[in-house]
Amino acid sequence: MDPLDQLEAASLQKLQAELDAQNDAISAAAEAVLQRARSPQHEQAVAELLGAFDPETGERRKGIDGLRDGYDLVLTSGNLERQVEWLDLSLGQGHYLFSRGATLVRVVPAEQARSDGVVRAARSMIAVQASVATIRTLFGQQAQGLDAHGRSRPERYAFLTTFAMYKLRTVRVGPNRETAAVLTDAPKEAAAAFRELGSWRHVRPLRGISRWPLLAADGTLNAKEGYDFPTRYYIADAAGLERVEVLPREELRRQVLAMRADELRDFAFSTDDDFAAYLAALLTPMVLAACPTRPAFIFDAPTVGSGKTLTAQAIGTIYNGEPIAANPLSTDEEERRKVVMSLLLAADPFVLFDNVKSTIGGPTLAALVTSEKFSDRKLGSNETASLDVSCMVLITANNAATDIDFARRAVRIRLDPQVENTMTRRYAYPDLHRTLAERRPKLLRLLASILVSYAAVPAAERPKGVVPFASYQRWAAVVRDAVVWLGFNDFVARAALDFEQANPELEALAGALTALREKFGGSSFTAASVVAAAKAEGDGWRWEGKFGAAVLDAFGYGREESLTAVQLGRAMGRRRDQIAAGMVLRVLAKPGSSTTFRVASVGAPTAATDEEREASCEGF
Repeated sequence: MDPLDQLEAASLQKLQAELDAQNDAISAAAEAVLQRARSPQHEQAVAELLGAFDPETGERRKGIDGLRDGYDLVLTSGNLERQVEWLDLSLGQGHYLFSRGATLVRVVPAEQARSDGVVRAARSMIAVQASVATIRTLFGQQAQGLDAHGRSRPERYAFLTTFAMYKLRTVRVGPNRETAAVLTDAPKEAAAAFRELGSWRHVRPLRGISRWPLLAADGTLNAKEGYDFPTRYYIADAAGLERVEVLPREELRRQVLAMRADELRDFAFSTDDDFAAYLAALLTPMVLAACPTRPAFIFDAPTVGSGKTLTAQAIGTIYNGEPIAANPLSTDEEERRKVVMSLLLAADPFVLFDNVKSTIGGPTLAALVTSEKFSDRKLGSNETASLDVSCMVLITANNAATDIDFARRAVRIRLDPQVENTMTRRYAYPDLHRTLAERRPKLLRLLASILVSYAAVPAAERPKGVVPFASYQRWAAVVRDAVVWLGFNDFVARAALDFEQANPELEALAGALTALREKFGGSSFTAASVVAAAKAEGDGWRWEGKFGAAVLDAFGYGREESLTAVQLGRAMGRRRDQIAAGMVLRVLAKPGSSTTFRVASVGAPTAATDEEREASCEGF
């Protein structure tokens, strides 16, 4: 295990031990409270805990008279700060509520949540903001011995409910009237104050939600349902994978190939690289907690009806039991941010942007697949929220085009059914989602076995010489390397090629550097000499010839009629030190003279190494 991972695991174990000790102390204190409640000093004990008894004067405060035995605590209408503290303790420790981006949330099926404009699979588990009514209802369930889902509550938290749901009322008992403790809801003002705190002492932070086991940082599989303290994920369903076998590589490869020939036979992968990339996509949901960042997956095809959406949605069916819901991708960055904030606040594990027509990219998508946190204004508010990025991003498009910035953040999966009319194409499984849902336990067990088995492989036997994947080193080490270990192709190598092909500016720069080297050789030159050489190929006034065209393509932006030496120098300065085709444009600073440039081979020594390098574009 990596030393940093060991340190992190040790820290988490220490925190877990501290939490267990705290819970044990709370349980002991609760037992002491219960013992006191059975004693003759019950009423005074209650008053002290409520702050309703003045120990100096011995006088009772309003609201405590007439308390009957049998109830531990009474939540009176006063003492708002104490009420909020008890709400925090009871609903936080009992895992009724969680915090996400300074917002109090609860975990529910998507079909039970109000619409926020985002399409979701009905049975997927999401986080929704807790209302005041919800807080009061959950508190009532606690008092009745139920957990957040209406099931019998663990005895560990029994003491937390005995204090809060009773208040004093005068009721008629036979011919007389007397005061009794009556079951009631938590006060609205206390629930509202608790909801708006923004920072809670006992409410656990929620990083993400899953309905399947998650790989931990140490390579073990966490299949315990409920809140997982080390990862801060809520596992709603472990899919019966409490125990997963470590299998030999040959057996795992055989099972993967059998899956491709059976359950995945309707997916027309263009090459073996595309299948290897899809296998990585299938493994990614299980490492959401272990890998802080994950690349996007672009499902690409030459024409409509090639099965892009089906192939992408199948990942959700295997993990969630139903297809991933598809959403459109707006071309407006403001709308994109709103959708992303809604998806992240809900802790959606899958984000599918379907049938994208425009060039894929932009700052919102780039941040979503590169950053561990995404910050933006809350919907309907001027407040800023910072949310954990705990989702996997999938995009479908025909002959997808990406901008240069997003090209390095995505893995492309190409599908090509090689038929003229995709509407007449026949499928082996007419209802593939139903088939995958029925075989979900089997497929999840295979995917879990791959990750667990690879985690057990000694470092000396792991793949060597694989292509680095900037921004996704952890994901590449866990997922990509597992795929290569099974004997499949390193699809990241093709992703690097896609990055180069998606960068027309890099191609133009390579052409310009080649032309400059042919014109000036290893000598230095100024922007004015470049302009003069370009015009010399023509009539002395216009940019003509191959040299001028190559320079303009990289630095001129189509302004040959008005481009001056100063403008060209500034444009060249902005492309300095950028490598293209094994060459680089170096900027030299020579005091008392014009800024000079030189084309050098990457790694080759030049005179520039002994001169002061220009640090800015001033003077170009």
